[in-house]
Amino acid sequence: MNDEKTEILALGNNVLQESEFPKHNYCKVIKILGIYFGYHVRQRDNLNFRETLKSIKKSISIWKWRGLSLLGRIQIVKPFATCIPKFMFRASVIPTPQELIKEVNSVLDSFIWNGKDKVKRHALISDIEMGGLKMLDIDSMISTKRILCLKKFLEDYQSTCKSILDKLLSPVGGRFVSHCNFRISKLKISLPEYYKECFDAWSDLNGNTPTCYREIINELIWNNRFLCYDKKSMYGRDIVNLGDLISENNSFSYGINSLVNPEQRFFP
Repeated sequence: MNDEKTEILALGNNVLQESEFPKHNYCKVIKILGIYFGYHVRQRDNLNFRETLKSIKKSISIWKWRGLSLLGRIQIVKPFATCIPKFMFRASVIPTPQELIKEVNSVLDSFIWNGKDKVKRHALISDIEMGGLKMLDIDSMISTKRILCLKKFLEDYQSTCKSILDKLLSPVGGRFVSHCNFRISKLKISLPEYYKECFDAWSDLNGNTPTCYREIINELIWNNRFLCYDKKSMYGRDIVNLGDLISENNSFSYGINSLVNPEQRFFP
């Protein structure tokens, strides 16, 4: 181990004294594979994103006065022409503040319209067949990264990262929660900010509001955003959906016909 190049970062609530490691550099922020990690959120975001945002502004400013058409400007802000890939690389592995995403969108929109927006962003990012111009959508790109992260978590192979997340999700049924109509803010668990963003993206994609009798009786009871006690979703055993409480003559049933754990229903 090279003592001169080794840096030490305290984990959790540990407090390190520089005198304990005289040959090593003691730091509050550490850089791994081009990404800064630390406990001070503002400092971490500044180190990871602010310089990248400056690079995006600089790359775009080179093209700002070239008299490009609207379609030409949209092509310029595509990933291969600016520093968007560097931004997305960082956004794919650490939490990304909504304020920063809005700032990036504001920079891109200002370049495209050479001033204030002329149409709504939804119209601009839509496919050409839908009347849009297929503009870059930072929000969708980040949400896609978050959903892919959870899809890997649900794949059938073991890893240390999965074990940690399984432990955090155990109060709400572990991986069973991915099948539920949940809202992360209503679950009785505490997750790191990055995983909160992952589950928010998953919930936005898969969540729904039941509108007919069949959808209602097939609705999963546990971790349901609409079935709360003391403003929090519930999780238990033996029953899975509302249909388990309804008898054949459509009356409320006190006896449960099929006793099965929710996890067994989806992960036999």
